[in-house]
Amino acid sequence: MKEHLNLSAYNNIEDLKNFTEEQFCNYCDDKLASCEKHLHFINNLTLPKNFNICEIGSGNSKLLYQLELHKKINKGIGIEISQSRYNFAEKFKSYVKSQKVENINKNIFDVTPDEKFDLIIAVDIVLQLITPISADAESKLMTWIYQNLKEDGYIILELWSFSSILKKLSLTENSLCTWEEFPASDPFKYILSNISLDKDNNISWKKKFIKKDSYEESVFNNILKPYTKEQMSNLLSKYGFKNIEIFDFWKEKNDCIQDEYIIIAKK
Repeated sequence: MKEHLNLSAYNNIEDLKNFTEEQFCNYCDDKLASCEKHLHFINNLTLPKNFNICEIGSGNSKLLYQLELHKKINKGIGIEISQSRYNFAEKFKSYVKSQKVENINKNIFDVTPDEKFDLIIAVDIVLQLITPISADAESKLMTWIYQNLKEDGYIILELWSFSSILKKLSLTENSLCTWEEFPASDPFKYILSNISLDKDNNISWKKKFIKKDSYEESVFNNILKPYTKEQMSNLLSKYGFKNIEIFDFWKEKNDCIQDEYIIIAKK
């Protein structure tokens, strides 16, 4: 069977060869600063003084490092399937002199943690990248999270309903094109996107990255499963989670993009 494109979609993202040392340092500093809102949100949860956390789809592990820098965690595990992002996270780890974060370069379903966690988190719509991979990926992921969470432990998910995009697609011939400019610390200048619905009514997102200096292009495609707030709340209830709450921002209004939301629950 052909491998689902989401499993390799991030293979060249944050490739270290695209960064000079100065760019790398500036980029890491920017990424750490971007986690301030997540830190504020997590501080409002009832967690142990030094808690154990697992981040699913941890990318460059910026959130785990920021939590460690603020002396919040006893141990952090970051699970990231992309080799390039794992490599970046390991160099980032040296940059911040992390002692409490372990990065794991594996598929989430190939990881069996040694201990349970006080908090499992999946931000940047990671869950919506995992659940379209196979017919049983959603149930496997919910089961994995529940089994590896301590009693009264928290789950935090950042999701995107895509309601505005779905509305725009309904008014077009199933094609929406957008562009965005990256911040100065990023090695890429622009991202051009083409968005449509696939046969399963999932979001097909085709992205083209354009580098600052050479205008070299990189192509990146993935599939995302939309979830409304009600759908995700019902899904968490189905798998035994309780005390489900939904938020429209991390710290202040407009610190999420349109139609994104955060949902938390306890085991």
